[in-house]
Amino acid sequence: MKKFKFTLTKQVHEQLTYDKLLLMNQTQEKIRLDREYIFNENAYFNGYSKILSGFNLFSIGFVSYSWSSFPLNTTIGNYCSIGAQNVVMGLQHPYTRFSTSAITYENNYFPNMQLNFIKHKLPLYKQNAINICDDVWIGAYCMLKPGITIGTGAVIGARSMVTKDVPPYAIVGGNPAKIIKMRFSDKLIEQLLVSEWFKYDIRQMAIPVNIDIEKFIDEFYKFKSQCRLIDKRNYIDTFRNLNIKIVEV
Repeated sequence: MKKFKFTLTKQVHEQLTYDKLLLMNQTQEKIRLDREYIFNENAYFNGYSKILSGFNLFSIGFVSYSWSSFPLNTTIGNYCSIGAQNVVMGLQHPYTRFSTSAITYENNYFPNMQLNFIKHKLPLYKQNAINICDDVWIGAYCMLKPGITIGTGAVIGARSMVTKDVPPYAIVGGNPAKIIKMRFSDKLIEQLLVSEWFKYDIRQMAIPVNIDIEKFIDEFYKFKSQCRLIDKRNYIDTFRNLNIKIVEV
């Protein structure tokens, strides 16, 4: 997969902010200019998106923000809230081989290293993508295992170690993380998932923020025809349309 980079100048920052993508450094609480950001060719954002830490542009959804930096192949859905200092666990060493050392899977472990089996093409251990679905809230200081999926509506407690997929609308926490409870009944969860409200821009709905869940579902179907289906904006296309200089890396 191709990767690209661009330099964040003041002009570029203004262009991206206008186009509903906000980039900010969490420690300085202001934009870091003249720094290079990197992204995959198929990565996207959905508008009103905020990546507030690091210099990786991963895919991130509508009205979603992340105070944590994630690998480029991470996908974050719509309406997500990601706390600070969350990290993805490192590569999984192959424990079934004679050694768990990196020399059993890195072809160029060290420039002058000469080992017979290193000369052959070894299978690379790539970091599997993390898929964070829609309306997910992740607290701070969590560890996430590569390859997991965090279901729609899930809540991850702070300082949790998440090693398995998290079901939709589950509240999990601990080390390792376990289900503490479900946010709603099975019936309501099914209704919410079937409605797919999180795929729409619901700003046209005239509802109180603390509306009862059953009432929300009813109101969503009333307003659905007035709500825009959220579209994806590919980074590379957006940057080119804005005449932002990007370079393949």
